[in-house]
Amino acid sequence: MTTVVIGVGNEFRRDDGVGPAVAAAVAARGLPGVRVLTCAAEPAALLDAWAGSRLAILIDAAVGDEPGRVRTAPLGEPPDTPERLSSHDLSLWQTYRLGRELGRVPDAVLVVSVGAADTGHGAGLSPAVAAALPRALDAVLTAVGDALAEREEPANQVP
Repeated sequence: MTTVVIGVGNEFRRDDGVGPAVAAAVAARGLPGVRVLTCAAEPAALLDAWAGSRLAILIDAAVGDEPGRVRTAPLGEPPDTPERLSSHDLSLWQTYRLGRELGRVPDAVLVVSVGAADTGHGAGLSPAVAAALPRALDAVLTAVGDALAEREEPANQVP
């Protein structure tokens, strides 16, 4: 498997469920060669989820960002504002750093974050985050398309 899409979060913590919601929309597309799953932010589960992948695309709620704002950024270097990367106790960057130390990271990790308005208990996304779902889905599909194009490029080159 070369690409995995991981919806990070808990659908019973309001906007924290944006990752699983976007992952479900990606899974419904049935993209060949792309594994789609959801995962709590527990580091060992995340390291297992992206195992064997060249590219991992993570979708997560971003606490401290404008509600509904969609951002896409590679994960690799420490972020300027780590609180914007995750709504969890251990950030995605910290999990990536742990994985790097253990030799358990994909070649590339891309984070699609959606600014959260409410991560309290309960089901259902806030209006701002629900309205951002199509933009987050487009960001993930674009990244998947770019990865597939990169994989096919060498085969199309003339020696």
